[in-house]
Amino acid sequence: MSRGTAGCPPLPDLIRIYEDAARPLRESQVIAVCLNTYDLDERAARDAVARATQETGLPATDPVRFDPAPVVDAMIRAADDKKKNRR
Repeated sequence: MSRGTAGCPPLPDLIRIYEDAARPLRESQVIAVCLNTYDLDERAARDAVARATQETGLPATDPVRFDPAPVVDAMIRAADDKKKNRR
């Protein structure tokens, strides 16, 4: 996966960075991972998606190349949870 060679931090670290960066404005939680697998062949792209899910415990996909449903479903669940918590 190219993110390893680019010096990018591991996904769990990136998630923590994003959530920490957003915190002063609003409490936030990453609910899914979107990858850009354009430069990978089919097998490597699917492996990257599976690895992202395994590393983070979150749904992951390349929403352009593959089905965006895992991310959409996570967004719907998060919105439903937010509504339930407001009641």
